[in-house]
Amino acid sequence: MQQAPALGPCRPLRLPAPEAQRTRRTPPPMDPPVTPDEERRLESLWRYAVLDTPPEEAFDLITRLAARLFRAPISTVSLLDQARQWFKSRYGLAINHTRRDVAFSAFAIQSDEVLVVPDTHADPRFATNPLVVGAPHIRFYAGAPLITPDGYRVGTLEVLDTQPRSEFTAEQAAFLEALARLVVIELEWRLALIQARQSEQRLRVSEEAFRRLFDNVPAGIYRTTPEGKALLANQALVEMLGFASREEFLAADIRSLYADPSQRTEYTAQLEQEGELRNVELLLRRRDGRLIRVLENARVVRDPQGGVLYYEGILTDVTETRNLEEQLRQSQKMEAIGQLAGAVAHDFRNLLTVINGHCGLLLERLSPRDPLRPEIEGIRAAAERGAALTRQLLAFSRRQVLRPSVLDLNVVLEQMGDILRRLLGENVRLVLETEPALPPVLADRSQIEQVILNLATNARDAMPRGGQLTFRTRKADSGSGVVLEASDTGRGIDPAILPRIFEPFFTTKPNGTGLGLSTVYGIIKQSGGDIAVESSPGLGTTFRIWLPAADLTPELGVGAAPEQTLDQPRATILVAEDDDGVRTLIVRILRRHGYLVLEAKNGGEALALARQHSGPIDLLLTDVLMPDLSASELAQQFSALQPTTKRLYISGYPGAVPLQPEVPYLDKPFDPATLIRKVREVLES
Repeated sequence: MQQAPALGPCRPLRLPAPEAQRTRRTPPPMDPPVTPDEERRLESLWRYAVLDTPPEEAFDLITRLAARLFRAPISTVSLLDQARQWFKSRYGLAINHTRRDVAFSAFAIQSDEVLVVPDTHADPRFATNPLVVGAPHIRFYAGAPLITPDGYRVGTLEVLDTQPRSEFTAEQAAFLEALARLVVIELEWRLALIQARQSEQRLRVSEEAFRRLFDNVPAGIYRTTPEGKALLANQALVEMLGFASREEFLAADIRSLYADPSQRTEYTAQLEQEGELRNVELLLRRRDGRLIRVLENARVVRDPQGGVLYYEGILTDVTETRNLEEQLRQSQKMEAIGQLAGAVAHDFRNLLTVINGHCGLLLERLSPRDPLRPEIEGIRAAAERGAALTRQLLAFSRRQVLRPSVLDLNVVLEQMGDILRRLLGENVRLVLETEPALPPVLADRSQIEQVILNLATNARDAMPRGGQLTFRTRKADSGSGVVLEASDTGRGIDPAILPRIFEPFFTTKPNGTGLGLSTVYGIIKQSGGDIAVESSPGLGTTFRIWLPAADLTPELGVGAAPEQTLDQPRATILVAEDDDGVRTLIVRILRRHGYLVLEAKNGGEALALARQHSGPIDLLLTDVLMPDLSASELAQQFSALQPTTKRLYISGYPGAVPLQPEVPYLDKPFDPATLIRKVREVLES
């Protein structure tokens, strides 16, 4: 059985926590309660004269519609008398009645609201119900009571599933109630027929009931000729396709609504050959020109001689659903690329650490005029370029270590004004539009500056003949955050490549690296924010960044702390690093600067050395990720052996660093001077 699409984005409905989640043992099932006005309720049911009657198309249409729209394998119109639950209409169910003492409907009619059971196995009322433990093995239930005009609940409209469901939205509940009201309308129609006893009145009531059903269904229903003339349409279809009235739609040529006219030709040929089409996805053009995606189910109606009289079918707008699916796929792709980029950067940084370190050691031994010095400096310069590349990869993959502070974006922009003007050149005008009293944000200043510089560079390249770049700041419309916009008057971005601009290594520039915008994306995401882009060819581009507001006072400026010159202490340092090349380099650098060094290739060896060493260990220098123990586990066990030991963490994979910003940390790759400076800083802190 093919399932229809779920309803569009809805507000979540809070479901009550099943009793089984609050107790360890499932109590025996509860007997269904009986309504206080049971006698009058039964009288109200009997007056419809519907029990034990043959199936009727009107009720079957409702159950089929409910099953399709809720993607449920089972749907029923259930009527509850004194001893049983009888199904006036059933979809996907073999039996036509159940005992009242096992009927879900007996619980559902106790309230005017929809009864939702997310998982019957977790609900003590139904956990041992024969319909749960046996066929049809019900796991999910939603039932809307059938409430008559005089207030009696005679049964339910139900959708059931053999799999549990974690969420049932308020909109879905409202729609199920609306379908239940259609069932009652049909029951009232039957009653009216009984009371009228005249064919004219019967026809009038029948037409009214059909009209209500026809116009209250939230899917588009139509009937058209093979030539493309509309014969019938409900209000939902008229609104879906953007027409002002039903009359306007009926006057339109249906063939003009197809984004690709040839698609209708193929569609009608297939329809006439097979007799019906199920879940065919089409691209239609609304009256206002906007394209929408619809899911169509249709059939051919023929005359007695086999000629085609007309087509009729149901259209469901799935545009928003497809957009959300595409966004999810894009997000998953970006996450996968980020994980790959972070892993590559991790391994590459270990290699660069060894290259940089050995270059530094060699340069320390060579005189300024040594003929080998330029070659070694060239190697180190290449390693530095590689390090810059890995930093960009880590920024995209959100695995760099951020040192956030409270910032005023207005101040950051104003202080960068001169740099931005030099970067943009004389033919690009820079405009700063800052909103006063802007809330502060919590972010790494250097990274935010990198974002601004990358956006400015991108804008400059998009305006080779000059133009204007405007940075704007404002409070977020929601009131919880700050928005930074960068708008240029450049050539814009082709819609075909717009979804890919944040991918690493994707570029349209002849000499571009493809890492500028991917770096921006990673920094903003890691900072807890979001980024979006709007662009049209020839009309410029706007990048819109949202950052969460901070609760503290922003920093007014930045300044580098003066470098301290410290005497080399005779300290004992234990180095724990699983990469042999990196560990050998660190040990060599530290020993050359007078430190006593113990070395371990994993956490277990580090703990063993701490137990064997007779004196104090002044510093534990450890990689964050090692095969046997994490940095936090090693530090915890190490403290029990050497409680006064200070710690310095290193890593080439910062995304895995479970450290607070104030914890001493050194990012790979580093050169000998940087390592020694950081070691002295930690020892003297």
